[in-house]
Amino acid sequence: MDKKPFKKILSFIDSYFCEGNHIDNEDGFDDLFKSTIFSSDYFDTDDFVSYHVSELNYVTGVDLLEQYASIEETLRDQLLEVVFNIIYYSDIDNEIKQKVASYLARYKILFNDESTYKKIIPEGRIEYLEGSFGKVYLLDDGFVKKQLKSEYWENRDIASRFKNEYSVQKHMFELGAQVLEVFDYDSINHSFLMKRADCDLWEFLKENKLVFQEKIELVKQILDIMKIAHTNGIIHRDLHVGNILIVNRNGYVADFGFAKDANVLRSRLSTVSPKPTHQFLAPEGFRNFLELDEVSDLFSIGKIIDFIIGNGQLGTKHPFKLFVEHCTKSVKEERYRTIDELITAFNDLYNDFVNTENIGKITGEIDKGNYSLAVEEYITKLASNEILSSQIVSNSWTKFPEVLQKCDVSNQVEIIRSIYSNYVEATGYGGWKNYDIFASIAYDIVINQFEREIKQVALNILENCAEVRFSAQNLLDRVPYNILEQIQFNKS
Repeated sequence: MDKKPFKKILSFIDSYFCEGNHIDNEDGFDDLFKSTIFSSDYFDTDDFVSYHVSELNYVTGVDLLEQYASIEETLRDQLLEVVFNIIYYSDIDNEIKQKVASYLARYKILFNDESTYKKIIPEGRIEYLEGSFGKVYLLDDGFVKKQLKSEYWENRDIASRFKNEYSVQKHMFELGAQVLEVFDYDSINHSFLMKRADCDLWEFLKENKLVFQEKIELVKQILDIMKIAHTNGIIHRDLHVGNILIVNRNGYVADFGFAKDANVLRSRLSTVSPKPTHQFLAPEGFRNFLELDEVSDLFSIGKIIDFIIGNGQLGTKHPFKLFVEHCTKSVKEERYRTIDELITAFNDLYNDFVNTENIGKITGEIDKGNYSLAVEEYITKLASNEILSSQIVSNSWTKFPEVLQKCDVSNQVEIIRSIYSNYVEATGYGGWKNYDIFASIAYDIVINQFEREIKQVALNILENCAEVRFSAQNLLDRVPYNILEQIQFNKS
């Protein structure tokens, strides 16, 4: 540190802690030192100073500026560390501590939290990320240190919002929400520790291609977090891809509380960033920040879901497109009204989609003549709803008898009766060729191992089809006489 700013700092500290200034302290730093945690390990202030800066001593009652103005440049940071630790751990009023820390921060003198004795962070020696109002220092032990930028330390409103972020996130963690745990709020340095994330959502989706189920799980995690928030009266107001954090491929919501300041949001909108954070803000936020509420959060959630399902892009085609559009209506009153309503709509849509996906697999199995319990359940459901025949036509299930043969006998009866009741209608107007499908199915049932009752119904279908289709008549003519005799005998 240069001599000129160093002397200014000493003079500023003297103005608070030396005789005749802001506080009554005839013994300079000696009284302050006695109230610190260090007083039990060191004889006095001089002992403490000389231990940490061996080249220096402390003289009681003499101003810091008078004692140390001319010390070597290499000793200046060490001395300021000693002085700050005495002030920080003393019983002096917190407002004075904050003023000292704020004044030091003007000269980019910040302190780490790696040990009890706080040391100055060497400028340019620690990695950090920078936002509009704060910095996130990346520590080596799986934690980060979030700190309000020093230029805002004396802004009571912004400083209060920053502390509120810590308080809300701590409360959310205690409520069981999936948020990163926070520790040790330092009101002097306006900072706190937080567990470190791997990356944010924007970075995660740029580097990873998720399968569909991974996307759904990520969305559900975010919805669960926001349900806890809204249930407890906590509104985020600034949800976007930059404050959805990822740890081991799981989603965590961050930056609770701080976004309630309109200045923060204005700064966000005016900041140039590759992340499209402004696109996640509800329209009412652009008009009046005070209008942002829980329904505004639902707008942002819809955008985030769109971003996740769309592989890191907004506005792509996907199964949740209509759902997203409902979340993000420009007119607030036309959106989902509560987080519970939104979650219910999402789950219903997801379940419908999953069922559609399963149906696709099941119909494929039926087409191949493969049986499973899911196949039997699906066919039985179609039969009970009187739509089995139409599905047979639309899917051309010529191997249907192979599946039917493996179904429970009681279900076989209900299934064939349903086909008999609806097959004519299912052929459609002028759909004469569709009779061939039912004739083929009926023929296979008649000549294979089925109960007589089932064969009887199948024979009736085949005979009826034979009246309108020569190909069906040919199949009827191919039925062995002994089989016809058995069926006819049972009729009589």
